[in-house]
Amino acid sequence: MRENGFDGNRRSANKMSSWNGARSGTDLLRGGRLARIGKSVVSFAPMAGGTRVMVSVSAMAIAAMGVLSGDAWAQNQNVNCGAVNDSDVQFFCPGIGIAISASQVLNISTTYPRRELVVTVDGSATFDVATRRAILLGSSGGIRFTQSGTGGEIRSSENTAIYAGNSLSIITAASGGGSQSAGTNVLLKVTGSAIGGVNNSGNVAEIGSNGERWRGIYAFNDFLNGGGVTVTAATVTGADDGIDVSNRGTGVASVNASGDVRGHRRHGINVYSRIGSASVTAMKVTGSTTGIKVDASATISVNAGGLVTATGSSTSVGIDALLSKGTTLTITAAAVTGSAAGIKAVSSGTGAVSVSASGEVKGTGTGGTGIYGIVS
Repeated sequence: MRENGFDGNRRSANKMSSWNGARSGTDLLRGGRLARIGKSVVSFAPMAGGTRVMVSVSAMAIAAMGVLSGDAWAQNQNVNCGAVNDSDVQFFCPGIGIAISASQVLNISTTYPRRELVVTVDGSATFDVATRRAILLGSSGGIRFTQSGTGGEIRSSENTAIYAGNSLSIITAASGGGSQSAGTNVLLKVTGSAIGGVNNSGNVAEIGSNGERWRGIYAFNDFLNGGGVTVTAATVTGADDGIDVSNRGTGVASVNASGDVRGHRRHGINVYSRIGSASVTAMKVTGSTTGIKVDASATISVNAGGLVTATGSSTSVGIDALLSKGTTLTITAAAVTGSAAGIKAVSSGTGAVSVSASGEVKGTGTGGTGIYGIVS
């Protein structure tokens, strides 16, 4: 279960106002000079590696200060990710050799209802913030987030690194090719490292004062009539959960992780699909309560090619899968370790339950078991 969508950051929607006036009549200037787009004054930073960087601040702020100082930049939290088209729903976050230290709030759910949000992050861009979400994405018409190349680090020391959601539709998808239909899905492709709730020294942040969890990546879809969530990622770390996905639509909740994924206090990977299917493909995964936890209603598929470990107390489970109805539940794994059980598979579906492992599967606690299954 998620925490009330964007309720904790409802004020974030208002911070998009600096983009709202950007329309037509664009005069492009180089070398840091000022230009006007519609009613907004913007600045184009000097060319860096062939990339022009666009930022937006108010005309009043520039007039009052006379120059575009660091303070003026700090007034707009979207200062580093710039709109790249007249519709104000496409943004580019450039790599300019320095960390993007401001929280990136790109929430078009109110301003542009049912429009798809498209965000592209340069592979050399890094994000490092403290108490805020490093990247917050919101839309009621779908989200496509793509980090190019091998990707840089996206870190929030005391919050979630990437938080993407929508009250009508979200998907975080992954293969990079092909567009998703607006209003149905959200594409999230993270090729670098996403780290939430852990600082540069490796210290894990305390639980939020309001009980909110800190994750490396959190993506949810509340569009009940359709849509799904797909996250493709490399290395992910969260103080609570590494990757957390929640889908209330009819589509698939999917995670594909090619690197190490870790959740310090809860789950390495947690996938919930209320009425749809769930799919997890991963390598090395470590959690406390569970390494990989999947709860779905149509079908479940888990393929873990590396070591999956739950390090917690006597109730921890390496891979924990629950199919509440639907058809098939399939788990293919290498080595899996938990305290209560290595693998737990529970199905109330009508199809087959299949569990196979190429390596050792064990429950290390008192009374622990390797594979525990219930079919009802």
